[in-house]
Amino acid sequence: MEPVTVEVREGESLLLALSREGLFVEAPCGGLGRCGSCAVRIAAGPLLPDSRHLACRVDRPGTYTLLRAHPIDLPPVRLPRRRKTGRDLGLAVDLGTTTVAAALVDPATGRILAAARRTNPQRAYGAEVLSRLRAGLSPDHRPRLAELARHAVTSLLASLLDRDRASPADLRAARLCGNAAMTLLFLGRDPERAATPPYEPGLAAEGAIPVPPDGLPLPPSAEARFLPALGGHVGSDTTAAVLAAGLTDGPRPALLLDLGTNGEVALAAKGALLVASAAAGPAFEGGGLTHGSPAGPGAVEAVSRRGPDFTFRTGGATPPRTWCGSGALDLLAVLLDGGFLDPSGRLRSLPPLPVPFDQGDVRELQLAKGALAAAVSILLAEAGLSGRDLARVVLTGAFGARASPASARRIGLLPPGPPAEALDAGALRGAALALRPDGLDRAAAIAAAARHVPLGDRPDFENVFAEHMALRELPA
Repeated sequence: MEPVTVEVREGESLLLALSREGLFVEAPCGGLGRCGSCAVRIAAGPLLPDSRHLACRVDRPGTYTLLRAHPIDLPPVRLPRRRKTGRDLGLAVDLGTTTVAAALVDPATGRILAAARRTNPQRAYGAEVLSRLRAGLSPDHRPRLAELARHAVTSLLASLLDRDRASPADLRAARLCGNAAMTLLFLGRDPERAATPPYEPGLAAEGAIPVPPDGLPLPPSAEARFLPALGGHVGSDTTAAVLAAGLTDGPRPALLLDLGTNGEVALAAKGALLVASAAAGPAFEGGGLTHGSPAGPGAVEAVSRRGPDFTFRTGGATPPRTWCGSGALDLLAVLLDGGFLDPSGRLRSLPPLPVPFDQGDVRELQLAKGALAAAVSILLAEAGLSGRDLARVVLTGAFGARASPASARRIGLLPPGPPAEALDAGALRGAALALRPDGLDRAAAIAAAARHVPLGDRPDFENVFAEHMALRELPA
């Protein structure tokens, strides 16, 4: 590997300096020094030559020459140069923390014609939103974070237009959604209000936010907007998922969990829509686990047990190499059933596993589960309901739509209640529906009915969170 040279400025780490210069080192923990993945060998610089260090822990200013860094994959994007075909098309975008998804849509019906997804290149700044928000506080890194997000969408758009033999001139409108952090970073705004107490970005007050002209390569006549956010860190991706699920239209009370790196919960009950966000972290998408990854080839996505025999199913029919969120969730459930794991989260022993799994992995998953289950419990309490009162439970998000509802209930992530429905790509589907003539009005009605419940403001949150750290089925 060719050596690279980078300058560390006052107040930044070597990891951030690499990201600023378009160089990538894996850092799932976002530079907190926990995962150990960003180790680099320094060949020259202010520190001892030929020494190994975590890039996130090196903050001495100066010029460094090092190994084990490679360019962030941002190849030039060229949109198809076709003449207008006469078709009316819309673009729907879900800006996820881990994955960015986009779709070409028939704006008359909201039907998705073609869809594609890719890894969010902002992962160079960490696997979860807080690390990216911290980086976005710096004027040096803010434009880079916006560039990464916009490039991801543009590359997907080019691929979709090419696949559908369509022209950029066919695009009439775009509807985007994302959590509060992703929205702010895409827009290139200072995220200080989202990154510091009381963690209120203020996006909900703006309604459907216009995308600046330089944000996407669309025809001048195409209207591009983010769907309205719902309050705090509950962003427009939750609005979109609620729209796609018909949460406020069908039987109520209805509960929706959008499970990903940033977990959101929505409860439609008694004429209102209560919403909350929980910083679940990346564990349910494979981040933060010793041998974790998003779903894909080689990732264990399902675990089952019959007597002494365990079965491990992977994506792509390839040998197991990592745990993704759904596989790790199943593993917790079967370990509990087999007595290998007690409800406190202590590993007593482990059966033979195809991929290493340890006590630290259990704790990461417990933290994510505890935060989300506490959010559900608090919203139900706010509405004066229990899980048994629910008419519907909808799971969506990169992890949620693939999670086993039985495993989720076994570890206490879901309350007792009706069978859970899986809604794949709920946010993207909702963004597509928002392209219909009445789409923004429907999204605005959802936002008007929403009441954000800030979990951090509640004096009982820490107790509720601690109570839901236990890995056991919740009482009826």
